[in-house]
Amino acid sequence: MAQPSLSKQIKDLEEELGVTLFTRGHRQISLTEEGYFLRDRAQEMIDMEEQTAQALTSSKLITGNLNIGTG
Repeated sequence: MAQPSLSKQIKDLEEELGVTLFTRGHRQISLTEEGYFLRDRAQEMIDMEEQTAQALTSSKLITGNLNIGTG
């Protein structure tokens, strides 16, 4: 991905979330507190997806029928 395209996507995300994700300096960039929070939350989502995929393909998955009735 080209640098201008990535910079625009980051700027768009910051605008959408209403927070600054990076502190930008001369030839330097670092995550803000909000940036670290988003990074950690994204990692949690990736981990959860991997655990879900593993559970669905393992023999530990609970199987059977669930009947829910009303009345």
